[in-house]
Amino acid sequence: MADGFALPLEKTLFIDLETAPLWRSLSDIPAVSDILVEHWERRYGKHRDPDEPPDKHFLNNAAIHAIYGRIVCIGLGWIGPYNGTWCWRETVLYDLNETQILSEFLKIWTEKFLPPPGSPDIAALCGHNLLNFDYIFLGRRLLLNHLPLPRPWVSTLTQPYWNLREVRLIDTMRLWSMGETGSGSFIGLEVLAQVLGIPFRKSISHQEIRERFFQWQDTGDESYFQPVVDYCAQDVRTTAKIYLRLIGRSDLMAYIPDSGTL
Repeated sequence: MADGFALPLEKTLFIDLETAPLWRSLSDIPAVSDILVEHWERRYGKHRDPDEPPDKHFLNNAAIHAIYGRIVCIGLGWIGPYNGTWCWRETVLYDLNETQILSEFLKIWTEKFLPPPGSPDIAALCGHNLLNFDYIFLGRRLLLNHLPLPRPWVSTLTQPYWNLREVRLIDTMRLWSMGETGSGSFIGLEVLAQVLGIPFRKSISHQEIRERFFQWQDTGDESYFQPVVDYCAQDVRTTAKIYLRLIGRSDLMAYIPDSGTL
């Protein structure tokens, strides 16, 4: 990762995912997929508190597992020079149709950032806890939506991410860990932002993200989901500011405003 600091920022895409359960209870999983219920109970149900109903445990935990959860929005951000000055651009992809969200992401990633095969250029994907969650979850949901895996996802099916040549994966949590392993290496986005002097407070809980998505799904009223869109965009901006702070480019943090377009 050390040589990742030499990457051109204009080819670094900052990313954040928000997710929700595919089903609202174990009993909602189609009968033809009863093996999924058995797998959940065998793999994850054993961690359930005896006083917590099985369906409530599922509802509260399904969103972090790619088999049982889905992507409800993808926040993307980019900083680079334009007409002699730096500028920040961003977008949040969201739709009731997950395949549509993923298709839009593929278009942006492959057309704006991914270098063509054989090119000496290098692109980067940067997120907080990227390597333990966003990258893996996104790749699995691409497969489960029958969409093609782009580079580097297709490459990391057969090789470790640190061997990648044309795309670098940058995890701000890993950068902060400085090689530390184990539970001590985990630090949340909110905490890391605060200690680095970057104002940021989580404005919405994972439970509220889920409930707001369900409200949108049930009513068709997109306004229920708008706070989630705003929150996702703020996460992307905060991740970008943390990265700039860690690599010694705090001078560019001022170019990340409250909103922008990609």
